[in-house]
Amino acid sequence: MSQENVEIVRDAFEAFDRDDWDALLGYLGSEIQWVTTGQFVGGQLYRGHAGVRQFLDTLGREFDEFHAQPENFAEAGDIVVADARVSGIGKRSGASVELRFTVVATIRDGKIVRVRNFLERDEALQVAGLSE
Repeated sequence: MSQENVEIVRDAFEAFDRDDWDALLGYLGSEIQWVTTGQFVGGQLYRGHAGVRQFLDTLGREFDEFHAQPENFAEAGDIVVADARVSGIGKRSGASVELRFTVVATIRDGKIVRVRNFLERDEALQVAGLSE
């Protein structure tokens, strides 16, 4: 089942990267909790599909050409860890921005029910129970 969970997270990244919000929401449980790092937009907890749409709308207002690329995956049962690189162009500043962070996603019944973004990979691995 864990390889299936990795594929769910990979597919969700692909939907995010192509701005297909409806497809992305299809991978998320209706009670999703998404905790952002606060590096691009205010760090906070977004709840449910409406909260995730609020987060996505905020990204859309702030950035052009916003992309998210996973770079590798690790898994432990219902948890998937993915290192990611995101980039975009600030709409007001025109400046290119790039950030690397680590995503910890919890999967239940084939849906992502929690996402936590971490700036430090070691912290993410510790939370996921994958630290050395």
